[in-house]
Order: sequence, then C-alpha cells, then structure tokens
Amino acid sequence: MTLKKSSTLLLLLLYVLLVVIPIITVGQWLLIESTLVNKFVSKIGLFNTIINPDGVVDIATHTLTLTTRLIGLVGSMIGVLPFFLGLLILTKIFKRYRKNQVFTLKNSYSYKLLGYVFVFDSLIAKPLSGLLLVLCATLSNPPGHRYILITYSFPNIEALFSGFIIILIAKVMLIGHQLQEEQNSVI
Repeated sequence: MTLKKSSTLLLLLLYVLLVVIPIITVGQWLLIESTLVNKFVSKIGLFNTIINPDGVVDIATHTLTLTTRLIGLVGSMIGVLPFFLGLLILTKIFKRYRKNQVFTLKNSYSYKLLGYVFVFDSLIAKPLSGLLLVLCATLSNPPGHRYILITYSFPNIEALFSGFIIILIAKVMLIGHQLQEEQNSVI
C-alpha cells in the first residue's frame, strides 16, 4: 500500500474517532441515569472501576447526583483531552504524508508537539482526571469518607517515556529535513 493510500485510510479513521470519542465521553455522563445506557455502559465497560481507599467503585452502578456527574464529565474530558489533541496532530501529519511530504519542518514540529502532549498527559491529565473521578465516586459518601487522591503509576511512566521518545523522533525528523534541504540545494 502506498503512503498516500495508507495516509488516506488513517485520516478517515482519525476523523471518525474525532467525532465519536467526544460524543461517547459526554453521552455516557449525561445519559447514565437511563436504564438502557446504564446497562450498555456496564456491559461494555466504558467506565472503569475506580479504586479509592474504601475499595472499588463501579460508577455504572453508583448513584450519581448532578454534581457528581458533572465532576465525572470534567474528569473524563480531561482524561480524553490528550488523546483528542494527539488525534488532531496526527491528522495534520497524515495530511502532509498524503502529499508525500515526509521530512518537513512542519512534521518535525508536529511530532515535537505530540511528544509534549504525551508528557502533559502523564504529568497533568492522568493524575487530574483520576483525582476528579475518585471525587465523583466518593462525593456522595458521608463526611470522612470522601477522597481526593492523586496517583502516579506505571501508565504515567509509559506516557512520559513515550513522550520523550516522540520528542527524540521529532529531532530525527528535523535532521532528515535538513539533509533533504541539503540534497535539494546540491542537485
């Protein structure tokens, strides 16, 4: 498969994800009170169980007030934001790939930005999202059993490491661009 064809197919997938992910993220919190949505969410596991000091909470079966749903929505949106930003950056990269523009200055900057999104995800988005989801799960508990919990775990380290690798790839892309510019000026 050529670069143009594979880039076009990936762009189509990215566009679908850019539409579907926000709809699912917002919809699950706004419609969780609906029996049909609640069963659907429970069966396919859209909500992960939330672990807090009192144990495991399954949000799909937890009673939620408007406030806790809004906190959960904000937490989920923060958690999805880096993925969404990554999709936007990848659409720009694959549009250039489709035009056979591989080692360009813009691609190098896009990869660098993508790496920073991964770093942002690991250091800010994942912990903040987790904090808000734990708060959502425990806010209806009696006083003394409500929690705000910030955690850093292996997924944070994976995202941080991936971010640094992608930033390094951006530097390689920049060197590739410089070599291509040299080659174009010699010929």
